[in-house]
Amino acid sequence: MTEQVLLTPPYSRNPYLGLIQQALTKTGLRVACEPLRLSWRMPPVIHVHWERYWTQRPRAWARWRASCGLLVALTWARLSGSRIIWTVHNLRDHDGAHRALERITQLAISRLAHALVVHHPKADMTVRKHLRLRQTKPIVVMPKGPMPVPCGDSQAEARRALGLPAESLIIAALGALRPYKRIPLLLDALVQTKRNDLVVIVAGWTGRDKDLRDWQTQAERDPRLRLDCRHLDDETFARYLRAADAMLVLAHEHFSSGAAVSGVSAGRAILGGPSDHVHFLCGTSGHVLLDVASPSALARSLDQLNRSALLEAGTHNASVAETLSWEKSAQVLLAAYGLNEAEPG
Repeated sequence: MTEQVLLTPPYSRNPYLGLIQQALTKTGLRVACEPLRLSWRMPPVIHVHWERYWTQRPRAWARWRASCGLLVALTWARLSGSRIIWTVHNLRDHDGAHRALERITQLAISRLAHALVVHHPKADMTVRKHLRLRQTKPIVVMPKGPMPVPCGDSQAEARRALGLPAESLIIAALGALRPYKRIPLLLDALVQTKRNDLVVIVAGWTGRDKDLRDWQTQAERDPRLRLDCRHLDDETFARYLRAADAMLVLAHEHFSSGAAVSGVSAGRAILGGPSDHVHFLCGTSGHVLLDVASPSALARSLDQLNRSALLEAGTHNASVAETLSWEKSAQVLLAAYGLNEAEPG
């Protein structure tokens, strides 16, 4: 049976596409999450996500071939009558590589797409300016649904299981620890902060051996730093999140922050610099602003944190999480796909 909607590319480590696929399937659509392949009969709807799958491959010939293949397939699909949708997750790739190819590919996809999808209202004008799009190009806002946080132990039980102090103020930076998350800024600030009741959890995978060695050296010297640099399974991620009082989002540019959505979904305060997406997600009541201009400025912000205030912000975010829904997201996508009502599969 041919799928009605193709979500591409597949990313097994990120639950985002799987959650969208489940919500769309509930409407009666046949939805596949697979690589895009050129064929005589293309899917009626092709929904493109992270273009880095094509533009950020290690070898030059591989990324150019993959990106050209993507654009050829999308061109053929459009000529064949397929409807093409592109979710703009980031204006630029987080790792900052291969900008020329990335730019060419983004501009081409934006022209081939019938509509673009963003995750908060202010992203509309930002995307139009970045991609030089006319006002007539449809851009729809699809708020993200909640990220799944497995049910489990309480905060006190999670701290006990992880060997963390019961009464400390604990903040967490979780997930893929890539350079844009600014972990060195956080660790430099930790050295300068004056408080001894602070514990910083840095957990997730990093492919940068030098960073890892530096972080391990600091963790050996400073018991306030809990380091766990590996791929985290869902339960381990959730346990760290349950143990924490707040989720850290320090990126320079978090056009759309999955970490913030995870934190809100778990009823945790969000800590970080100004962010349109985080503000749209949980407002000023759930987003505690930090000065991230320098390590010393961040250290001063950390010194001023109040655990009671973080717990209050977390309570607010727990109420926000109850309003998040992938079913609502699916309805937005149905309209973008030109399918007001899905036909039974």
